[in-house]
Amino acid sequence: MKATAGLCLGLLALAAVLAAGQDVSPNTVVTASEKRWWKGYNGGQPNKMTPEQIQKCFYSNTPYIPSGKGPDHGVPRTILSKCHYKPWTPKMHKCHSKSCYNPCPNPPPYVPTAWDYISNNPDMTTLTALLKLTGLNVKFEGCFAGTLLAPNNEAFAKLFAQMKVDILDPAYAAYAAAFATRIINYHTLIARVYARDVAAGVGSWPYTTLYGSINGEHRVRIKTININPICPRPNCTELYTFAQGEQGDSNVANFVAWDKLTYCGGVIHTINNVLLPDDVYPSLQALLAGKQLTTLTTVLTGIEAANPGFIQALEQTPATLALPTDAAFAAMPVGVPPKYYLDILQFHQCPVKAQDQLLYARFKSAFNPCLTGLGAAQNNNGLKLTYNYKDYGNDVVIPPAMKITYTSVPSVPGTSKIAMADITTPVGVSHIVEAVLIPPTVPLN
Repeated sequence: MKATAGLCLGLLALAAVLAAGQDVSPNTVVTASEKRWWKGYNGGQPNKMTPEQIQKCFYSNTPYIPSGKGPDHGVPRTILSKCHYKPWTPKMHKCHSKSCYNPCPNPPPYVPTAWDYISNNPDMTTLTALLKLTGLNVKFEGCFAGTLLAPNNEAFAKLFAQMKVDILDPAYAAYAAAFATRIINYHTLIARVYARDVAAGVGSWPYTTLYGSINGEHRVRIKTININPICPRPNCTELYTFAQGEQGDSNVANFVAWDKLTYCGGVIHTINNVLLPDDVYPSLQALLAGKQLTTLTTVLTGIEAANPGFIQALEQTPATLALPTDAAFAAMPVGVPPKYYLDILQFHQCPVKAQDQLLYARFKSAFNPCLTGLGAAQNNNGLKLTYNYKDYGNDVVIPPAMKITYTSVPSVPGTSKIAMADITTPVGVSHIVEAVLIPPTVPLN
């Protein structure tokens, strides 16, 4: 009780010092990004939570009792009562939506933000670095009311092992930021999802994420199963909670920590694998396998045998790619000499020199039409591809029409519909097409 009273008096004394505009302990770190959360110190700069406070809130074995689901979660009830701290209520929030990210008050005692937890967690150093790289750390420094499925270092190590390019190389910084932004947004759920709520439910539920693309909204499934069929739900202690991405049973992540509540009621669950939507892959080879482009894989293998290093160069060269389906190869004109397969594949690639030159739908770019790899190799500026996009307005029944146009045989236009657009790999974007693009330089018998 003496220790609790001492802590209480310390908090009140700190609040008084802040209100008076006086200096504080050298251990107190002040950041400009928190100005809007707690005013009163040195012209409006707030007090940042100390490492000791973070340790007590997140890592202490002392049981903490939440007072509702607001940012006072994790503050012992004794402190709330002894210090006369009025518990947070939804009315203090500037909006009442669970998915709202608008600022809400964070009065003393300071409640840790999602960024406090992530950046001070030794098992989330990779996530911390990626958040800084993408600039998404700002989102978590303030009011966060959603759910973050936070991959730990082990999870990112597994993802990086699947890549064929060193995404952390400074030369790829812009590509890494764009790739990581998609990954992190896919792990950020709009709704608050507590592990106890999932455990009490039946089956799995698809939760909408912040990641959206031309392919629509993207979701994550969270499920709890009972590994002991005799044990009744929800009181069973042998429950197993996991999350699943859109790439099926091969993309599952186990919960290793859960229900870390933060400022504004946000919740963080730690997972041991990186989840992936159906249009983000760690490598081109993983994309070909995931989309079952078996004929293209066979063609690439044949080209690699005659040109060692071709596939590696394809993986490591930033580019926009057109990937023909199996049906496209089956419909390819008869009589194309196999020796021209390398030229044909290079005609499907548009190398770029910067990340913003990649062609994503709606294909509005100063680099569209794009010069193909074949055109660059042959110094032929006529070997280009034009990506076309037609939107039918607000009619959600009719999807946008996308196609590639080009010159096939001399002076004869060629075209191919895009079956699926905007599939992201670490340094490129791919579009699945319904026809093989035959360049005009390839003779047809």
